[in-house]
Amino acid sequence: MPSDAQLQNLSSPRLIFPTDLSRVGFTSTGGPTNTPNIPYIELTAYKWHINANAKRNSSIFIRSTSRGSVFLPLAESINDQQNINWETQEGIGAKNLVELGIKSGLDFLRGFSSSIAKFVQAKRGATTNDLQSLAFGLTNFREWQFTFKLMPKGQQDSQRLAEVIQFFKQQSIADFYGNVIDYPSFFIVKVHFPSGESGRLFDKLLIFKAAVITNISVNYLPDALQSFYRDGAPTSVTLDMTLKELERVSRSEYNIFDGA
Repeated sequence: MPSDAQLQNLSSPRLIFPTDLSRVGFTSTGGPTNTPNIPYIELTAYKWHINANAKRNSSIFIRSTSRGSVFLPLAESINDQQNINWETQEGIGAKNLVELGIKSGLDFLRGFSSSIAKFVQAKRGATTNDLQSLAFGLTNFREWQFTFKLMPKGQQDSQRLAEVIQFFKQQSIADFYGNVIDYPSFFIVKVHFPSGESGRLFDKLLIFKAAVITNISVNYLPDALQSFYRDGAPTSVTLDMTLKELERVSRSEYNIFDGA
């Protein structure tokens, strides 16, 4: 893999933390060259670029200009949150009955207060069925929440950790050129596992779309204890990030079971 000095000279930096994580091996462009000994996560930032002529079922976000990558040990917590919207729809049964001029027992109570109507319904032991149903209202854009507990082992790791935090903060916000706003970067996330059944299983569960950072939080004293190296660098940092995907995931992309 390239030396630390070479990594810093690249226009698109590859930031590896801790620095000895590089023992898994990387190419000059930052990609893994062999199966890792430990699971790790790769987050690559790209300049905002959309392909308006993208084909169906293909991403519209073009990964043409990388702004750098970060390689970290697998997060302590990876939370996948996907909300599915189902909207309540008015039932057709009661509506059709009214249109046909057939009055139910409730129709005779329209002139009374709702409390009287409910009393009569309770006494009769019956009421009208509004036959409401649910209509699918699409899925929300998925969110991923990551929690990293990062513990530098010395001055070199401390410097690299500062660069990692600065990189995420820098790429998550916009830049301004007069009246022009340059969008924040979007990220592509990859998780690399050692060989084995568990790695192949998680490769199918951890399906990442192009995403943007919507929240970043850094706790420089996560252990409720003031602990620093001699140069003032914290001995432990907790990094929390939320990424929101820019495209919806489809059912066909979950293919753990053959033929699903």
